[in-house]
Amino acid sequence: MAVPGSGGRSLPARIGPYRPVHRIGSGGMGTVYFAYGHRSQPLAVKILHEDFAHDTEHRKRFAREISTLVKVQGPFLLPLIDADANAGRPWLATPYVPGHTLERYVRAHGPLTGANLLTFATATAHALACIHAAGVAHRDLKPANVILAQDGPRVLDFGIAHHLDATAVTRTRMTTGTPGWMAPEQFTAGRTVTASDVFTWGLLVAYAASGRHAFGTPTGIDHRIVHAQPDLSGIPAGLLTEVTAALSKNPDDRPDAVTLSGILADAHNPQGTLVFPTMAYTRVAGNPSPVRTLEPSDWSVPVPDTDLSRLFRSPYPRPGKAADPSVPYNPFQAPPEPPRPPGTRKRPGRAAWAIPVQG
Repeated sequence: MAVPGSGGRSLPARIGPYRPVHRIGSGGMGTVYFAYGHRSQPLAVKILHEDFAHDTEHRKRFAREISTLVKVQGPFLLPLIDADANAGRPWLATPYVPGHTLERYVRAHGPLTGANLLTFATATAHALACIHAAGVAHRDLKPANVILAQDGPRVLDFGIAHHLDATAVTRTRMTTGTPGWMAPEQFTAGRTVTASDVFTWGLLVAYAASGRHAFGTPTGIDHRIVHAQPDLSGIPAGLLTEVTAALSKNPDDRPDAVTLSGILADAHNPQGTLVFPTMAYTRVAGNPSPVRTLEPSDWSVPVPDTDLSRLFRSPYPRPGKAADPSVPYNPFQAPPEPPRPPGTRKRPGRAAWAIPVQG
């Protein structure tokens, strides 16, 4: 059973215990919906495409994404909230984080600069260090897979991630990744190592700094990645050494993600290691978050106005108030405004009652 959704599309009535209220988007493996958890936590719920529901290989890949999210933790990643790999159509849920992807942000606003760029480079390197520490290679680091949230970047989408101690679903010497966002050894040897993620980190930071791909236009780009040198013009001096090393053709010549994140965290002195904690701290149970959150001086990237948690109300009653069973749920109905305090009037354009009434 489906219910009407925005944009003329239908929404599933339920995905596991969750009720979708908006379709966020669709990719190669599944569709992502905005939903609320039972405590009204905004969630992004991904469900396998219906066409793949009986396909063994796709179900294995989706199950591997779930097991990867269970293993991987870090302050610049999205934790797994819930999942069911054995459902008729497998699904998983992570927190919903409003923000542009790097790809959309650069198209709308241009390259990142200054402290925003340094924070982006450091946070994504730290995310990779956390991923690799869990014995996983991401294999699909690209501008569409990094969200620029209000409190910092988030690396997401582990749909083709590979457990380094396991056999991949893909066949030997079969390239897996997005054209233009892969390392030379993925083309020449069909293999992915953690250093392959470091190469794509270099591509990612170069794109964030310049607004263009370091190896040019899409036509022939895979050949240039293997044989040509990157165009690193536009990358500030403080990042050029690390990006150049990350884009070495030989994976053995690239620094690892722990080294990269450590060098870049030091550039945030004196508070860098508090915002980007060491791997030893991050691995301690119960310590997946930084000691200090990012300040506006570290990160001031604007988020889009289309925060779905503000546009669609939760189907669950507010604490202390029971739901009225006679009133059908309408996700498009705006949340009720709070009662007006005595002696105030409504601030124009806002829900809060904050302007004192002059006597």
